[in-house]
Amino acid sequence: MSRPILRRAALPLLALLVLAAPASAQSYTATLRGSTPASGSVSATLTGTTLVVTGTFDGLVGTYVEAHIHAGPAGEYGPILFSLAPTVDAGARGGSFAAAANTFTLTPEQATALQVGSLNADVHSSFYSYEIRGQFYATVSTARAFTPLTTVAVEGSVTRALGRYAWIQDETAGIAVFGTTGSPFALALANGSVRVGDRIQVTGRLIEFQPVAGTPGSGLTEIDNILYDAFQVLSRGNALPATQTVTLAQFTAGDPVDTDDYESEIVRVENLTIDPMGDVVFSAGRTYPVSQTIDAVTTVSILRIGSPGDSDLIGTPIPTGLVTFEGPGGQFRGVNQLTAVRTTDLTAGGTATAETPAGRLSLDVANPLRGSALVRFST
Repeated sequence: MSRPILRRAALPLLALLVLAAPASAQSYTATLRGSTPASGSVSATLTGTTLVVTGTFDGLVGTYVEAHIHAGPAGEYGPILFSLAPTVDAGARGGSFAAAANTFTLTPEQATALQVGSLNADVHSSFYSYEIRGQFYATVSTARAFTPLTTVAVEGSVTRALGRYAWIQDETAGIAVFGTTGSPFALALANGSVRVGDRIQVTGRLIEFQPVAGTPGSGLTEIDNILYDAFQVLSRGNALPATQTVTLAQFTAGDPVDTDDYESEIVRVENLTIDPMGDVVFSAGRTYPVSQTIDAVTTVSILRIGSPGDSDLIGTPIPTGLVTFEGPGGQFRGVNQLTAVRTTDLTAGGTATAETPAGRLSLDVANPLRGSALVRFST
């Protein structure tokens, strides 16, 4: 059941936006729901000006009548732009949308409306004119590909939420959502209205925080919720996306398949040693070198402790032995960094790791005299 937190006003800014679209195909999804048990899911792929719609729906209380794509933001019933043509199941309580019958050409204004979450799909039945409907939201990877300072609307699962930040992730990528202190989004984080495990939709301005000058993509990509405040929680208590276990070398180099380089995705990196830089406890707004040694090769990266309120680790003791990190990846001026948000993002202890040549196993264990020791087992 949808639970609105904040709803934006109608978007006159559409006339002011310049569509800064990614060169590749853009992917959008709409989750169809209403006041009955009926449900549906629609995917839309925009390539150039061509929109291809696929998906399914079922469980209608009434029999199927018609389906459309409408203009209008969440909560508004705007004009019909396109009529959808599903193949209806026997009994007319469900159906599917095939690409061949649901391909349309968008105007630049319609493409911009799709980008900012101002198009929706619905299914009408004999029971209710709009038995189920849902807004189109970009996948996170599509949203990340837009030019900074454009407006995007995305949907994802909250994996971390603290202070001014939430990190959300879907099947394609992750992204940070930032709310200035005192903003509606920051207040929702503070009072628990937005929390880990929530499936949320959010519309805001895409920004790149602290990139290397002249090097696009070298900063942290965020949705800035200051200017365009719009978000809602769709559901609670959802399972989080699977954690990716990587070596520090893999994390530092970036994922060769995922061009987002683990940024804002939950990663697990084992057997790390933290250089305390003279500190006994973690300080706010500071970075600490971390290292990992595999096959006598040591990789060094950065552990980031956020500003006051943005990390629960501030003021906690810095572990002296080996630790495992599990939390969101970040980026700052071209350098990938591990972002420690909550105390459980760092756990003490060594983990067995495979090494080359085949047949040899290593176990890093805490050593009270020297921090850690490496024990090898051969077969």
